Amino acid sequence: GRFALPVVDHEVSPNLTALVGTFQAWESGSPTLPRVEDVTNAASQKPCVDAWLIGAPGCGFKPITELPPAAAEPRVGAFEFVSVPAGQWPQAPQVPATRMYFNNSDLYSLPGLVTYLYDGLLASTGAAEAAAPALRPKFKAFPPAPKTPEELAEERKVKAQIESSMAPMLFVLALMNMPGYAVFEIVSEKATGLRHLQVLMGIRVSEYWCSRFCYDFSKAILFYVVPAMVLFAAAGTVLACAETLVLIVAHLLVAYPLGYVVSTLFSNEAREGGTATAKAASTVFSMFLMLGFFLVYMAEIILTTLNVGLSPSDLQAIRILAAILSPAAALAFGLRAVIMCKAFGINIFSFGSVAATMSQWGLEQQLNVDTAGLPLLLMLVEAFLFWAILVVKEARQMKNDFMPVVRVVNKISRALTSCCRRKGVAKKRVSAEDVEDEDVRREREQMEASPMAAPGDAVSLLHLRKAFLPKGDEEEGTVAVADLCVRMRRGECFALLGTNGAGKSTTIGMMLRHFRPTSGSAFIDGKDVAASGAAVDSLYLQMGYVPQHNALFEQLTGREMLTFFAGVRGVPQRSLAEYVRKWLEMADIAEYADRPCGTYSGGNKRKLSLAIALCGDPRIVVLDEPSAGVDPAARRKMWGVVGRNLSGGGTVVLTTHHMEEASHLGHRVGIMVRGRLACLGSPLHLRSKYGGGYDVAIRAAAGKGVEEDVLPLIKGLCPGASVREQTTKAYAKVALGHAGKDFSLVHVYTALGKAKEDGVVENFVATQADLEEVFLRILRLSGEDPSIDLAENAEAAAAALTTFEEAVAYMSSPEDKPIHAPAL
Repeated sequence: GRFALPVVDHEVSPNLTALVGTFQAWESGSPTLPRVEDVTNAASQKPCVDAWLIGAPGCGFKPITELPPAAAEPRVGAFEFVSVPAGQWPQAPQVPATRMYFNNSDLYSLPGLVTYLYDGLLASTGAAEAAAPALRPKFKAFPPAPKTPEELAEERKVKAQIESSMAPMLFVLALMNMPGYAVFEIVSEKATGLRHLQVLMGIRVSEYWCSRFCYDFSKAILFYVVPAMVLFAAAGTVLACAETLVLIVAHLLVAYPLGYVVSTLFSNEAREGGTATAKAASTVFSMFLMLGFFLVYMAEIILTTLNVGLSPSDLQAIRILAAILSPAAALAFGLRAVIMCKAFGINIFSFGSVAATMSQWGLEQQLNVDTAGLPLLLMLVEAFLFWAILVVKEARQMKNDFMPVVRVVNKISRALTSCCRRKGVAKKRVSAEDVEDEDVRREREQMEASPMAAPGDAVSLLHLRKAFLPKGDEEEGTVAVADLCVRMRRGECFALLGTNGAGKSTTIGMMLRHFRPTSGSAFIDGKDVAASGAAVDSLYLQMGYVPQHNALFEQLTGREMLTFFAGVRGVPQRSLAEYVRKWLEMADIAEYADRPCGTYSGGNKRKLSLAIALCGDPRIVVLDEPSAGVDPAARRKMWGVVGRNLSGGGTVVLTTHHMEEASHLGHRVGIMVRGRLACLGSPLHLRSKYGGGYDVAIRAAAGKGVEEDVLPLIKGLCPGASVREQTTKAYAKVALGHAGKDFSLVHVYTALGKAKEDGVVENFVATQADLEEVFLRILRLSGEDPSIDLAENAEAAAAALTTFEEAVAYMSSPEDKPIHAPAL
């Protein structure tokens, strides 16, 4: 490069002016010559007329009256300029002269002095036009002096050290985001239930992790490693080599399994807010990697640079420890070794440190250069370790893939859990007699008499129990499911109802091996789901599942989602496209088939989830609130699609909060209260048993009261009538009893119709208890308080009926039956 110095005026010093005049006289023939003496060692003793100190570039001259004490040190030099006759050279006597000091530690002080001198000479030649441009500018540029071989070697050494420390660090920091994003995707799939859905649909756990790694590895190579290698090659750095690629591949073999192991720490339970949990997991994992890398890598650099008295073996031990604590640090050490080994011509993948000389740079100094063999070996060992940990943690689900490992893990797990459950196990909250009726008891006794599943049973749950250990400050745990005994037959839709937290989803989770039961057994087609073997695993290939939360790849279109899962189900490739088209039409989403799933409305996502669960005609379908967020018209179409599976001999296990849906689809209904079955039977049986016959909702005319003016009229026809609920004086719900046995429904309607014509009754309607009313009554009988007025729906219905004919038409409407869609 070039640098600038201010141009000095040659008239600032009289003696310097005299010196310039001496040069002029010498050039014209006068026998006088300038003499330059090095007076550094005696600078403070020799007298001089005036003195000038040259500072750093850009500072110029400044006059001094005496030399500072620091000038006596070797870093300060001085020159004197004197004029002597030519004949007396060099024996000229000491005469007053102009002395100039310069800083020896400043690379450009001496050239600056000479530049100032010749500027003055140039100005004194009389060539004004030539001298004027040199005197006008404030700064004058000139090239630096050539560097010595020692300076070049030192500069190259410093550059290599900076490059070997900074380049790997920046490269590794950018690479750290890739495993963090993989953790985000895996935890998202677990939180939404998509991971479990894939396993249920036929993807083995070993296949899942292998495909996961292939996807993550290829993405890292394609979008990060290849561009980085191209940039290295374009920049001409030594990192553009095969050794760098080997180290990166080894690091990916470590980083991704580490992320997979971290993802197993998060629950498999699908829940709301799964995306937020996944983002938090990804962020924390990435920050953990970066913080660990900075701590161990920077600590190693600082200890090496400060030279605190550590021997080479101590430094090597520190690097090994850092590489073990942080795989990213191992990669950085390897890349640094590539740079240094390339610079000194050393075998990169040898082990330990190699002593190298700097003779190629003209120096005899030796330097210990670390190689990349040890970092590579450590990464490969850690890769094997993390993959082994992942296999052990997933061994329960892999089963047939790693049966020897499963047996060992099961033995250890049983030993540990048996010790842990001695204290703090959740206690029973409700006894069976508090909520069970004779139908539930009869079901239990039949199953206990024949513990193995009957030939016609698709699903059998025998004494199934799930208890969760205490969390936080809880003294007792929670019994989610307590001693559940129920069977679901082939060709039957079994509706499992209950409040939030009643244990419905936990029951389904144990059926699908999402949770391990605390005790009891679950049988599917006569096989215990807790058993191991290909026969049990194959059962789930014949099952469909609609999770409570939408489990979809939101980047894929609806057509791609169905194509993927239909292929997993074994639909032939030649008929796959037509098969998918039919299911899109049945699910009423053909219009949106080529749009990403993430853009679907909540209702369309549920339709797609139902189509995925039913594709391949599974023998058993589990529907966890399938119509949540779906409009009534679309809900009835979904019922038709479910009915198609039932008509083909399939079994449907349904949980829902829509009582109408349970009444339409359910052949049998079970209502759970605090983890137990409170009642069991067909919808008609439950309405007859718990509904209490017919009720009539009456609104009296203005100025009239139901109890004073209407109830005596009803009691004359139905002596057992009583006010069940009364919200106001003018409105009440009257319990009549069972028609034909206690009263004549026609006579009651005729009397109430005449009272309406007489202005006593404004409107009325008679209803039979629906499933929702049964549900609420079961809760109240079980000690729950739903805090819902049972008269609200009846009052709304009564307000809508204004004529006797409408009431008769309402009462004569046929009872709803389970619907079955025709087969395609």
